[in-house]
Amino acid sequence: MKFISSSFLATVGSLFLLGFGGVNAVCKPGDNNTIASFCNSTENPADPDSVQDPDRFGIFCIFTDQFGLLEVLQNDEEEFTLFAFTNQAYFTFSSLFNLTTLPDDTQNRLIEYHVIIGSTLPAVDALCSSSPPVAYGGKNNEGRLPKIRCSNDIVGRKNSFIVGPANKARFGNLPQLSRGGEVLSEEKCNGIVYKVDNVICPKFLVDVKVPPKRPIVFL
Repeated sequence: MKFISSSFLATVGSLFLLGFGGVNAVCKPGDNNTIASFCNSTENPADPDSVQDPDRFGIFCIFTDQFGLLEVLQNDEEEFTLFAFTNQAYFTFSSLFNLTTLPDDTQNRLIEYHVIIGSTLPAVDALCSSSPPVAYGGKNNEGRLPKIRCSNDIVGRKNSFIVGPANKARFGNLPQLSRGGEVLSEEKCNGIVYKVDNVICPKFLVDVKVPPKRPIVFL
C-alpha cells in the first residue's frame, strides 16, 4: 500500500503555500543523523525486543516502512517533524479501538497523522492551542488536525500533550510531549523526533471506541 495519496500530496502542497518550510539542504554530505536514521539504526524488525519492549519504537518503524513513509524520510534535503509512538502506546491504542471495522488504509492515515513534511516544529513553537500541520487532516481531507494542549501538574509544572479528536482523558490515551518542562525529543540534522507515549488519534476513530468491560456482579 502506497503512503503517498492524492489527499497527502494536496496537504503537502498546502503547507508550502502557507509557508511551512520548504526544500532545504539541511544535512551535510555523509551526515547520518537524519530523521530516517531514527528507524534505520535503532529498530530492527528481526529483533523481538524491537516490537515487544514497551519503551521502544519497533511497531511505529514497521508501519513507517510498510506504508512508504520511510522512503519519504530518506530525503535528507527536506525537513520533517516526527511524532513517534512507543510500542506500549500502540498496545494501549489496540485495546481501545476496534480497528477491524475500519477501511484497509486506516494504518496509512494513522501514520500520516504523526508526521509534518516540509517543516520542523521545535519545542518553542509547539504553543498551547496550536495545531501542528500533520500530513493527514485539515481542510484537504476529512478529520481535524491534532492540537497542542497544556496543563499544570500537581506541583505547578507545565505538561504538553498533542491530542486528536479521539484522544480523551477518560480513555487514558493522551499523548504526552513534555513532562515537567523536559521535552522528550531528539534533534536531527533535518528535523525533530518527538517520542509520544500514546497514539495521536484522528476523528475517524471516535466511532470505533471499544466499550469498557462491565464488572461481573454476583447475585
